[in-house]
Amino acid sequence: MRARLKTQKTTRGQANFWNLPLDPQHPVIFLVVDEVQTFTDSKGMDKDTKTVAATITARLSALVKKGRSAGIITRLLTQKPTSDAIPTAIRDNASVRTAWRVLSDDAAEAILGPIVRGSAVSPVDIPVGMPGVAVVADAGGQLERVRFPYVDEHTAQQIATRTAELRRDLADLAGPQQPADKTPADEEATT
Repeated sequence: MRARLKTQKTTRGQANFWNLPLDPQHPVIFLVVDEVQTFTDSKGMDKDTKTVAATITARLSALVKKGRSAGIITRLLTQKPTSDAIPTAIRDNASVRTAWRVLSDDAAEAILGPIVRGSAVSPVDIPVGMPGVAVVADAGGQLERVRFPYVDEHTAQQIATRTAELRRDLADLAGPQQPADKTPADEEATT
């Protein structure tokens, strides 16, 4: 993300990825973080692990806030929709929030924000027998019910196997590496 944000305007002519033509050398990147609460919910962690969790949370927040203009879509997934699992600073900056069936209004609010309270559309009302149905909050905060194709685990594995050659190492997508910005400690070491 940093490399793209630093170089995109100079190398490709526009600062915003979405104003540029599609280019296989600069693909859209989808980052999926499953069970995000493993990395963001610091309850029960020791001091060192809490420090790592805070760093991960800060970096996820930066990706959600700035990554879109670099062509990076971040999807945070959890079965524990609370403000501990997805901090509100991250949730409130997500341009699209999606909630599949949840059991409580609190869980729905943790995902979609306070707009869900009193709304005619709620993920709490999705029947058990309707996998793939979800409620989406768009960037304007409007809620709507949507349906995604339901893909069973076996089919998903087949799709992943057939398309494995399309994956690329993230380091290859950054382009030429720029020297890292020097920190004060680096400056002291060179003086």
